[in-house]
Amino acid sequence: MRVHVPTVILLLSKPIELAAYPSELFVDNLVSTRNAGWSSESAYIPASRNVSNDVGSNFSLIGAQVVAADDKSTLLSEETTLSQGLPVWLIFIAAEITLCSKDSDNDRLSDCHETNTGLFVSASDTGTDPNNADTDGDGILDGDEVLGTVAGLDLPGMGASPVKKTIFMEYDWVSDDTQTWYDTSAAAYSNAPHNHRPTAAVAGWVEEAFANAPVNNPDGSTGIQIIQDYGQGGLFTGGNEIADTDGNLTEDVFGNDFITKRSNNFAANRIGYFHYTIFAHRYNNGLTESSGYAELPGDDLIVTSNWWVDYYPDAVASTIVHELGHNLNIRHGGNVDTNNKPNYNSVMNYDFQFAGIDTDCGGCGPDCSDAVDKFITGDAIADAGLPVGTRARIDFSRGLRADLDEASLDESVGVCSNVALDFNRSGAIDAGLVAADINNDGVSETLSDYDDWSNIYYDGPADAAGAGAGLRSKPSVCDNAPPRLAD
Repeated sequence: MRVHVPTVILLLSKPIELAAYPSELFVDNLVSTRNAGWSSESAYIPASRNVSNDVGSNFSLIGAQVVAADDKSTLLSEETTLSQGLPVWLIFIAAEITLCSKDSDNDRLSDCHETNTGLFVSASDTGTDPNNADTDGDGILDGDEVLGTVAGLDLPGMGASPVKKTIFMEYDWVSDDTQTWYDTSAAAYSNAPHNHRPTAAVAGWVEEAFANAPVNNPDGSTGIQIIQDYGQGGLFTGGNEIADTDGNLTEDVFGNDFITKRSNNFAANRIGYFHYTIFAHRYNNGLTESSGYAELPGDDLIVTSNWWVDYYPDAVASTIVHELGHNLNIRHGGNVDTNNKPNYNSVMNYDFQFAGIDTDCGGCGPDCSDAVDKFITGDAIADAGLPVGTRARIDFSRGLRADLDEASLDESVGVCSNVALDFNRSGAIDAGLVAADINNDGVSETLSDYDDWSNIYYDGPADAAGAGAGLRSKPSVCDNAPPRLAD
Protein backbone atom coordinates (compact mmCIF):
# COMPACT_ATOMS: atom_id res chain seq x y z
CA MET A 1 0.00 0.00 0.00
CA ARG A 2 1.68 3.22 -1.15
CA VAL A 3 0.95 6.94 -0.97
CA HIS A 4 2.82 10.01 -2.21
CA VAL A 5 3.99 12.05 0.75
CA PRO A 6 6.65 14.67 1.29
CA THR A 7 9.87 13.88 3.06
CA VAL A 8 10.49 16.55 5.70
CA ILE A 9 14.02 17.73 6.38
CA LEU A 10 14.11 19.31 9.85
CA LEU A 11 17.08 20.34 11.91
CA LEU A 12 15.52 20.99 15.30
CA SER A 13 17.30 21.47 18.61
CA LYS A 14 14.21 21.45 20.79
CA PRO A 15 11.59 18.76 21.41
CA ILE A 16 8.09 19.26 20.07
CA GLU A 17 5.08 18.53 22.23
CA LEU A 18 2.44 17.03 19.96
CA ALA A 19 -0.94 18.66 20.37
CA ALA A 20 -4.04 16.54 20.16
CA TYR A 21 -5.87 17.29 16.98
CA PRO A 22 -9.30 15.89 16.15
CA SER A 23 -9.71 13.55 13.22
CA GLU A 24 -12.50 11.57 11.67
CA LEU A 25 -12.87 7.93 12.61
CA PHE A 26 -10.88 5.48 10.57
CA VAL A 27 -12.80 3.70 7.84
CA ASP A 28 -12.08 0.00 8.30
CA ASN A 29 -9.05 1.09 10.33
CA LEU A 30 -7.29 1.92 7.08
CA VAL A 31 -8.32 5.35 5.78
CA SER A 32 -7.89 8.55 7.81
CA THR A 33 -9.76 11.61 6.52
CA ARG A 34 -9.47 15.11 8.00
CA ASN A 35 -10.90 18.47 7.04
CA ALA A 36 -9.84 21.24 9.40
CA GLY A 37 -10.87 24.19 7.32
CA TRP A 38 -7.97 23.77 4.94
CA SER A 39 -8.08 21.38 2.01
CA SER A 40 -9.45 17.92 2.71
CA GLU A 41 -6.93 15.10 2.66
CA SER A 42 -7.02 11.32 2.76
CA ALA A 43 -4.26 8.79 3.12
CA TYR A 44 -4.23 5.02 3.42
CA ILE A 45 -2.77 4.30 6.82
CA PRO A 46 -2.36 0.79 8.31
CA ALA A 47 -3.75 0.75 11.84
CA SER A 48 -1.24 1.03 14.66
CA ARG A 49 1.54 2.41 12.46
CA ASN A 50 3.59 5.59 12.73
CA VAL A 51 3.68 7.34 9.37
CA SER A 52 4.42 10.75 7.94
CA ASN A 53 1.74 12.63 6.08
CA ASP A 54 1.30 16.08 4.54
CA VAL A 55 -1.33 18.61 5.55
CA GLY A 56 -2.80 21.04 3.02
CA SER A 57 -2.98 24.73 3.97
CA ASN A 58 -4.27 26.73 1.05
CA PHE A 59 -2.32 24.30 -1.11
CA SER A 60 0.98 25.07 0.62
CA LEU A 61 2.92 22.31 2.37
CA ILE A 62 3.62 22.25 6.05
CA GLY A 63 4.75 19.45 8.33
CA ALA A 64 2.50 16.99 10.05
CA GLN A 65 2.76 13.70 11.86
CA VAL A 66 -0.03 11.15 12.14
CA VAL A 67 0.10 8.43 14.76
CA ALA A 68 -2.49 5.91 13.65
CA ALA A 69 -3.91 3.89 16.51
CA ASP A 70 -7.35 2.37 16.15
CA ASP A 71 -9.73 5.31 15.57
CA LYS A 72 -7.70 8.31 16.73
CA SER A 73 -4.93 10.45 15.28
CA THR A 74 -2.47 12.92 16.80
CA LEU A 75 -1.36 15.58 14.37
CA LEU A 76 1.49 18.05 14.37
CA SER A 77 -0.53 20.87 12.82
CA GLU A 78 0.30 24.33 11.49
CA GLU A 79 -1.02 25.87 14.70
CA THR A 80 1.23 23.57 16.71
CA THR A 81 4.35 24.51 14.80
CA LEU A 82 3.59 28.21 15.27
CA SER A 83 2.87 27.80 18.98
CA GLN A 84 6.22 26.05 19.40
CA GLY A 85 8.00 28.97 17.80
CA LEU A 86 8.92 27.03 14.69
CA PRO A 87 8.90 28.54 11.24
CA VAL A 88 6.06 27.60 8.97
CA TRP A 89 8.44 27.26 6.04
CA LEU A 90 10.05 23.86 5.87
CA ILE A 91 12.01 22.14 3.17
CA PHE A 92 10.06 19.33 1.49
CA ILE A 93 11.18 16.84 -1.06
CA ALA A 94 8.37 14.97 -2.83
CA ALA A 95 8.90 11.24 -2.50
CA GLU A 96 7.07 7.98 -2.67
CA ILE A 97 7.48 5.96 0.48
CA THR A 98 6.12 2.64 1.56
CA LEU A 99 3.96 2.87 4.64
CA CYS A 100 4.93 -0.63 5.76
CA SER A 101 8.60 -1.16 6.42
CA LYS A 102 8.10 -3.44 9.41
CA ASP A 103 8.73 -7.17 8.99
CA SER A 104 7.72 -8.79 12.27
CA ASP A 105 8.59 -12.37 11.29
CA ASN A 106 11.75 -11.62 9.27
CA ASP A 107 10.54 -13.40 6.15
CA ARG A 108 11.43 -10.49 3.80
CA LEU A 109 7.75 -9.58 3.39
CA SER A 110 6.44 -6.33 4.87
CA ASP A 111 3.72 -6.76 7.45
CA CYS A 112 1.20 -4.70 5.51
CA HIS A 113 1.68 -6.94 2.46
CA GLU A 114 1.05 -10.03 4.57
CA THR A 115 -2.71 -9.67 4.63
CA ASN A 116 -3.39 -12.90 6.58
CA THR A 117 -6.37 -13.87 4.40
CA GLY A 118 -5.01 -17.26 3.42
CA LEU A 119 -5.31 -16.30 -0.26
CA PHE A 120 -2.29 -15.30 -2.32
CA VAL A 121 -3.09 -12.51 -4.78
CA SER A 122 0.24 -10.83 -5.44
CA ALA A 123 3.50 -9.85 -3.77
CA SER A 124 1.67 -6.93 -2.17
CA ASP A 125 -1.30 -9.05 -1.06
CA THR A 126 0.23 -12.35 -0.03
CA GLY A 127 -2.46 -13.73 2.26
CA THR A 128 0.26 -14.81 4.67
CA ASP A 129 0.51 -14.34 8.43
CA PRO A 130 2.78 -11.39 9.32
CA ASN A 131 3.71 -13.12 12.57
CA ASN A 132 4.59 -16.50 11.05
CA ALA A 133 7.55 -16.73 8.68
CA ASP A 134 6.26 -20.01 7.23
CA THR A 135 2.50 -19.61 7.03
CA ASP A 136 1.78 -22.95 5.35
CA GLY A 137 4.30 -24.88 7.45
CA ASP A 138 6.12 -26.54 4.57
CA GLY A 139 9.63 -25.65 5.70
CA ILE A 140 10.05 -22.86 3.12
CA LEU A 141 9.85 -19.23 4.26
CA ASP A 142 7.00 -17.12 2.91
CA GLY A 143 9.42 -14.61 1.39
CA ASP A 144 11.20 -17.33 -0.58
CA GLU A 145 7.89 -18.61 -1.95
CA VAL A 146 6.71 -15.11 -2.92
CA LEU A 147 9.92 -13.35 -4.00
CA GLY A 148 12.27 -16.20 -4.79
CA THR A 149 15.33 -16.92 -2.71
CA VAL A 150 18.13 -14.50 -1.93
CA ALA A 151 20.42 -16.75 -3.99
CA GLY A 152 18.23 -16.29 -7.06
CA LEU A 153 16.14 -19.47 -7.06
CA ASP A 154 12.78 -18.70 -8.70
CA LEU A 155 10.53 -20.76 -6.46
CA PRO A 156 7.34 -18.84 -7.33
CA GLY A 157 8.09 -19.26 -11.03
CA MET A 158 8.26 -23.00 -10.44
CA GLY A 159 4.89 -22.97 -8.73
CA ALA A 160 5.58 -22.41 -5.04
CA SER A 161 2.80 -20.92 -2.95
CA PRO A 162 3.15 -19.39 0.52
CA VAL A 163 -0.33 -20.64 1.48
CA LYS A 164 -0.19 -24.22 0.16
CA LYS A 165 2.35 -26.81 1.25
CA THR A 166 5.03 -27.43 -1.37
CA ILE A 167 7.78 -30.03 -1.67
CA PHE A 168 10.52 -29.63 -4.30
CA MET A 169 12.43 -32.56 -5.80
CA GLU A 170 15.27 -32.80 -8.31
CA TYR A 171 15.75 -36.05 -10.20
CA ASP A 172 19.12 -36.93 -11.75
CA TRP A 173 19.66 -40.29 -13.41
CA VAL A 174 22.56 -42.39 -14.62
CA SER A 175 23.09 -43.85 -18.05
CA ASP A 176 23.46 -47.61 -18.17
CA ASP A 177 25.30 -49.38 -21.00
CA THR A 178 25.77 -52.91 -19.69
CA GLN A 179 23.12 -53.95 -17.17
CA THR A 180 20.22 -56.26 -17.93
CA TRP A 181 16.75 -54.73 -18.03
CA TYR A 182 13.36 -55.80 -19.27
CA ASP A 183 12.42 -54.05 -22.51
CA THR A 184 8.63 -54.03 -22.65
CA SER A 185 8.60 -53.05 -26.32
CA ALA A 186 10.44 -56.28 -27.13
CA ALA A 187 8.83 -58.29 -24.30
CA ALA A 188 12.26 -59.60 -23.41
CA TYR A 189 15.31 -58.90 -21.30
CA SER A 190 17.94 -56.72 -22.93
CA ASN A 191 21.47 -55.44 -22.38
CA ALA A 192 21.04 -52.47 -24.70
CA PRO A 193 22.14 -49.03 -23.46
CA HIS A 194 19.39 -47.25 -21.56
CA ASN A 195 18.94 -44.83 -18.67
CA HIS A 196 16.88 -44.60 -15.50
CA ARG A 197 15.19 -41.26 -16.07
CA PRO A 198 11.68 -41.17 -14.55
CA THR A 199 8.93 -40.62 -17.10
CA ALA A 200 6.21 -37.98 -17.08
CA ALA A 201 3.74 -40.72 -16.14
CA VAL A 202 5.83 -41.66 -13.11
CA ALA A 203 6.03 -38.02 -12.03
CA GLY A 204 2.26 -37.75 -12.51
CA TRP A 205 1.56 -40.67 -10.17
CA VAL A 206 3.81 -39.14 -7.51
CA GLU A 207 2.03 -35.81 -7.91
CA GLU A 208 -1.35 -37.53 -7.64
CA ALA A 209 -0.40 -39.26 -4.38
CA PHE A 210 0.48 -35.97 -2.69
CA ALA A 211 -2.37 -33.99 -4.24
CA ASN A 212 -4.81 -36.41 -2.60
CA ALA A 213 -3.26 -35.99 0.85
CA PRO A 214 -5.69 -35.19 3.71
CA VAL A 215 -3.61 -32.15 4.63
CA ASN A 216 -5.23 -28.75 5.12
CA ASN A 217 -3.69 -25.55 3.77
CA PRO A 218 -4.20 -21.88 4.72
CA ASP A 219 -5.77 -21.22 1.29
CA GLY A 220 -8.59 -23.63 2.10
CA SER A 221 -7.35 -26.40 -0.18
CA THR A 222 -6.21 -29.88 0.77
CA GLY A 223 -3.21 -31.80 -0.46
CA ILE A 224 0.46 -31.10 -0.97
CA GLN A 225 1.88 -29.87 -4.25
CA ILE A 226 5.03 -31.74 -5.11
CA ILE A 227 7.12 -30.00 -7.76
CA GLN A 228 9.49 -32.34 -9.59
CA ASP A 229 12.39 -31.28 -11.80
CA TYR A 230 13.51 -34.07 -14.12
CA GLY A 231 14.85 -31.75 -16.83
CA GLN A 232 11.54 -31.16 -18.58
CA GLY A 233 12.47 -27.62 -19.68
CA GLY A 234 11.71 -24.00 -18.81
CA LEU A 235 12.74 -23.38 -15.22
CA PHE A 236 13.06 -27.14 -14.78
CA THR A 237 16.57 -27.72 -16.07
CA GLY A 238 18.07 -29.20 -12.93
CA GLY A 239 17.38 -32.80 -13.91
CA ASN A 240 20.54 -34.22 -15.47
CA GLU A 241 21.73 -37.44 -17.02
CA ILE A 242 24.93 -38.57 -15.34
CA ALA A 243 27.21 -40.49 -17.68
CA ASP A 244 28.01 -43.95 -16.36
CA THR A 245 28.84 -47.39 -17.70
CA ASP A 246 27.25 -49.93 -15.41
CA GLY A 247 24.55 -47.69 -13.94
CA ASN A 248 25.45 -48.58 -10.36
CA LEU A 249 26.37 -46.38 -7.40
CA THR A 250 29.31 -47.70 -5.42
CA GLU A 251 27.73 -46.97 -2.02
CA ASP A 252 24.54 -45.49 -0.57
CA VAL A 253 23.52 -41.84 0.02
CA PHE A 254 26.33 -41.44 2.55
CA GLY A 255 29.00 -42.71 0.16
CA ASN A 256 31.57 -40.69 -1.77
CA ASP A 257 30.15 -41.71 -5.16
CA PHE A 258 26.73 -40.25 -4.37
CA ILE A 259 28.21 -37.17 -2.72
CA THR A 260 30.47 -36.48 -5.70
CA LYS A 261 27.67 -36.88 -8.22
CA ARG A 262 25.45 -34.65 -6.10
CA SER A 263 28.11 -31.94 -5.84
CA ASN A 264 28.68 -31.98 -9.60
CA ASN A 265 25.03 -31.90 -10.62
CA PHE A 266 23.00 -30.21 -7.88
CA ALA A 267 23.03 -26.39 -7.97
CA ALA A 268 24.21 -24.83 -4.72
CA ASN A 269 21.23 -22.47 -4.53
CA ARG A 270 18.88 -25.47 -4.37
CA ILE A 271 20.43 -26.78 -1.18
CA GLY A 272 18.00 -26.26 1.66
CA TYR A 273 14.98 -26.24 -0.65
CA PHE A 274 15.04 -29.40 -2.80
CA HIS A 275 15.15 -33.09 -2.04
CA TYR A 276 17.83 -34.57 -4.28
CA THR A 277 17.41 -37.96 -5.97
CA ILE A 278 19.68 -40.12 -8.10
CA PHE A 279 18.02 -42.85 -10.15
CA ALA A 280 20.35 -45.76 -10.81
CA HIS A 281 20.39 -49.47 -11.61
CA ARG A 282 21.58 -50.55 -8.17
CA TYR A 283 23.71 -49.20 -5.33
CA ASN A 284 26.47 -50.82 -3.23
CA ASN A 285 28.26 -51.82 -6.45
CA GLY A 286 25.26 -53.81 -7.59
CA LEU A 287 25.38 -56.20 -4.65
CA THR A 288 21.82 -55.47 -3.51
CA GLU A 289 18.37 -55.86 -5.07
CA SER A 290 17.14 -52.97 -2.92
CA SER A 291 14.77 -50.53 -4.58
CA GLY A 292 16.19 -47.51 -2.81
CA TYR A 293 17.82 -45.79 0.13
CA ALA A 294 17.17 -42.49 1.86
CA GLU A 295 18.14 -40.25 4.74
CA LEU A 296 15.81 -40.25 7.73
CA PRO A 297 15.04 -37.39 7.88
CA GLY A 298 16.94 -35.43 5.29
CA ASP A 299 17.06 -34.39 1.66
CA ASP A 300 18.94 -37.16 -0.19
CA LEU A 301 17.52 -40.36 -1.64
CA ILE A 302 18.30 -43.08 -4.16
CA VAL A 303 15.83 -44.95 -6.36
CA THR A 304 17.35 -48.06 -7.93
CA SER A 305 14.94 -49.42 -10.52
CA ASN A 306 17.20 -52.29 -11.58
CA TRP A 307 15.80 -54.47 -14.38
CA TRP A 308 12.22 -53.25 -13.83
CA VAL A 309 12.67 -49.56 -14.77
CA ASP A 310 10.60 -50.05 -17.94
CA TYR A 311 8.36 -52.92 -16.83
CA TYR A 312 7.08 -51.56 -13.52
CA PRO A 313 6.83 -47.76 -13.92
CA ASP A 314 4.19 -47.66 -11.18
CA ALA A 315 6.70 -49.34 -8.87
CA VAL A 316 9.20 -46.58 -9.72
CA ALA A 317 6.59 -44.03 -8.61
CA SER A 318 5.77 -45.89 -5.41
CA THR A 319 9.47 -46.20 -4.60
CA ILE A 320 9.94 -42.44 -5.04
CA VAL A 321 7.13 -41.84 -2.55
CA HIS A 322 8.49 -44.52 -0.21
CA GLU A 323 12.03 -43.11 -0.14
CA LEU A 324 10.78 -39.53 0.08
CA GLY A 325 8.72 -40.73 3.04
CA HIS A 326 11.98 -41.52 4.83
CA ASN A 327 13.20 -37.97 4.11
CA LEU A 328 9.93 -36.82 5.70
CA ASN A 329 10.81 -38.87 8.82
CA ILE A 330 8.46 -41.80 8.24
CA ARG A 331 9.72 -45.31 8.95
CA HIS A 332 8.63 -48.72 7.67
CA GLY A 333 6.10 -48.89 10.48
CA GLY A 334 5.26 -45.19 10.58
CA ASN A 335 6.89 -44.03 13.80
CA VAL A 336 8.62 -47.39 14.34
CA ASP A 337 10.73 -49.75 12.23
CA THR A 338 8.33 -52.69 12.61
CA ASN A 339 7.47 -53.73 9.07
CA ASN A 340 4.67 -55.63 7.28
CA LYS A 341 1.93 -54.60 9.72
CA PRO A 342 -1.37 -55.44 7.96
CA ASN A 343 -3.13 -52.58 9.74
CA TYR A 344 -0.51 -50.00 8.71
CA ASN A 345 -1.92 -49.04 5.33
CA SER A 346 0.98 -47.13 3.86
CA VAL A 347 3.40 -47.20 0.94
CA MET A 348 6.08 -47.22 3.65
CA ASN A 349 4.97 -50.76 4.54
CA TYR A 350 6.71 -53.36 2.36
CA ASP A 351 3.36 -55.14 1.96
CA PHE A 352 1.98 -52.09 0.18
CA GLN A 353 5.02 -50.49 -1.49
CA PHE A 354 4.51 -52.25 -4.81
CA ALA A 355 1.11 -53.88 -4.42
CA GLY A 356 -0.60 -50.61 -3.59
CA ILE A 357 -2.38 -49.88 -0.33
CA ASP A 358 -5.17 -52.10 0.95
CA THR A 359 -8.44 -50.94 -0.58
CA ASP A 360 -10.68 -53.88 0.36
CA CYS A 361 -9.78 -54.44 4.04
CA GLY A 362 -7.95 -57.58 3.03
CA GLY A 363 -4.72 -56.66 4.77
CA CYS A 364 -2.89 -56.53 1.45
CA GLY A 365 -2.94 -54.67 -1.84
CA PRO A 366 -5.21 -55.41 -4.83
CA ASP A 367 -2.96 -58.20 -6.12
CA CYS A 368 -3.45 -60.47 -3.09
CA SER A 369 -7.12 -60.56 -2.26
CA ASP A 370 -7.83 -64.23 -1.55
CA ALA A 371 -8.06 -65.48 2.02
CA VAL A 372 -5.02 -67.74 1.84
CA ASP A 373 -2.55 -65.15 0.52
CA LYS A 374 -3.57 -62.11 2.54
CA PHE A 375 -0.10 -61.56 3.93
CA ILE A 376 2.14 -62.43 1.01
CA THR A 377 4.71 -59.64 0.83
CA GLY A 378 6.72 -58.10 -1.95
CA ASP A 379 4.25 -58.73 -4.78
CA ALA A 380 3.99 -56.19 -7.57
CA ILE A 381 1.56 -55.83 -10.44
CA ALA A 382 2.14 -54.55 -13.95
CA ASP A 383 -0.78 -52.17 -13.96
CA ALA A 384 0.68 -48.98 -15.42
CA GLY A 385 -1.97 -48.78 -18.11
CA LEU A 386 -4.94 -49.37 -15.84
CA PRO A 387 -7.28 -46.51 -14.91
CA VAL A 388 -7.36 -44.85 -11.51
CA GLY A 389 -9.37 -47.03 -9.15
CA THR A 390 -8.04 -50.21 -10.74
CA ARG A 391 -4.29 -49.80 -10.59
CA ALA A 392 -2.35 -49.82 -7.33
CA ARG A 393 -2.98 -46.79 -5.16
CA ILE A 394 0.07 -45.00 -3.75
CA ASP A 395 -0.64 -43.42 -0.39
CA PHE A 396 0.60 -42.82 3.12
CA SER A 397 -1.47 -44.08 6.04
CA ARG A 398 -4.11 -41.94 7.66
CA GLY A 399 -3.86 -43.83 10.97
CA LEU A 400 -7.48 -45.01 11.00
CA ARG A 401 -7.09 -48.72 11.75
CA ALA A 402 -7.32 -50.33 15.16
CA ASP A 403 -4.45 -52.00 16.99
CA LEU A 404 -3.84 -55.71 16.43
CA ASP A 405 -2.60 -57.71 19.42
CA GLU A 406 -0.89 -60.75 17.88
CA ALA A 407 -1.58 -62.75 21.06
CA SER A 408 -5.32 -62.05 20.90
CA LEU A 409 -6.67 -61.60 17.37
CA ASP A 410 -10.34 -61.55 16.45
CA GLU A 411 -10.58 -62.98 12.95
CA SER A 412 -14.22 -61.97 12.60
CA VAL A 413 -13.33 -58.25 12.57
CA GLY A 414 -10.07 -58.40 10.57
CA VAL A 415 -8.31 -55.07 10.10
CA CYS A 416 -11.36 -52.92 9.34
CA SER A 417 -13.92 -54.33 11.80
CA ASN A 418 -16.15 -55.54 8.98
CA VAL A 419 -14.15 -58.01 6.85
CA ALA A 420 -13.15 -61.32 8.40
CA LEU A 421 -9.56 -62.49 7.91
CA ASP A 422 -7.94 -65.86 8.49
CA PHE A 423 -5.05 -64.50 10.57
CA ASN A 424 -3.66 -67.91 11.57
CA ARG A 425 -4.23 -69.46 8.12
CA SER A 426 -6.25 -72.33 9.53
CA GLY A 427 -8.51 -72.35 6.52
CA ALA A 428 -11.48 -71.06 8.48
CA ILE A 429 -12.59 -68.03 10.47
CA ASP A 430 -12.21 -69.05 14.12
CA ALA A 431 -14.97 -68.17 16.55
CA GLY A 432 -12.63 -67.32 19.43
CA LEU A 433 -9.47 -65.28 19.72
CA VAL A 434 -6.33 -66.63 18.06
CA ALA A 435 -2.61 -65.93 18.22
CA ALA A 436 -0.56 -65.44 15.07
CA ASP A 437 2.62 -63.76 13.90
CA ILE A 438 0.81 -61.78 11.23
CA ASN A 439 3.78 -59.64 10.17
CA ASN A 440 6.22 -62.57 10.14
CA ASP A 441 8.92 -60.97 12.29
CA GLY A 442 9.10 -63.66 14.97
CA VAL A 443 7.85 -61.34 17.71
CA SER A 444 4.46 -61.41 19.42
CA GLU A 445 3.47 -57.78 19.86
CA THR A 446 0.72 -55.23 19.42
CA LEU A 447 0.81 -53.71 15.95
CA SER A 448 -0.44 -50.15 15.54
CA ASP A 449 -1.41 -47.97 12.61
CA TYR A 450 0.16 -44.51 12.28
CA ASP A 451 -1.06 -41.26 10.75
CA ASP A 452 1.78 -40.55 8.32
CA TRP A 453 0.22 -37.49 6.73
CA SER A 454 -0.27 -35.65 10.03
CA ASN A 455 3.31 -36.27 11.10
CA ILE A 456 5.27 -35.29 8.00
CA TYR A 457 8.53 -33.51 8.82
CA TYR A 458 9.01 -30.83 6.17
CA ASP A 459 12.32 -29.38 7.36
CA GLY A 460 14.63 -32.10 6.02
CA PRO A 461 16.16 -29.95 3.25
CA ALA A 462 16.66 -26.96 5.56
CA ASP A 463 18.17 -29.10 8.31
CA ALA A 464 20.38 -30.88 5.80
CA ALA A 465 21.76 -27.72 4.20
CA GLY A 466 25.50 -27.95 4.45
CA ALA A 467 25.47 -31.12 6.54
CA GLY A 468 28.05 -33.74 5.64
CA ALA A 469 27.78 -37.49 5.30
CA GLY A 470 26.83 -39.38 8.43
CA LEU A 471 25.39 -36.42 10.30
CA ARG A 472 21.82 -37.71 10.12
CA SER A 473 20.43 -41.06 11.19
CA LYS A 474 20.12 -43.78 8.57
CA PRO A 475 16.90 -45.69 7.89
CA SER A 476 16.65 -49.44 7.79
CA VAL A 477 17.97 -50.76 4.49
CA CYS A 478 15.12 -50.75 1.97
CA ASP A 479 15.62 -54.27 0.63
CA ASN A 480 12.18 -54.59 -0.92
CA ALA A 481 12.02 -55.25 -4.68
CA PRO A 482 9.46 -56.41 -7.25
CA PRO A 483 9.55 -60.12 -8.21
CA ARG A 484 11.74 -60.96 -11.19
CA LEU A 485 10.07 -62.21 -14.34
CA ALA A 486 10.92 -65.61 -15.74
CA ASP A 487 13.64 -65.51 -18.39
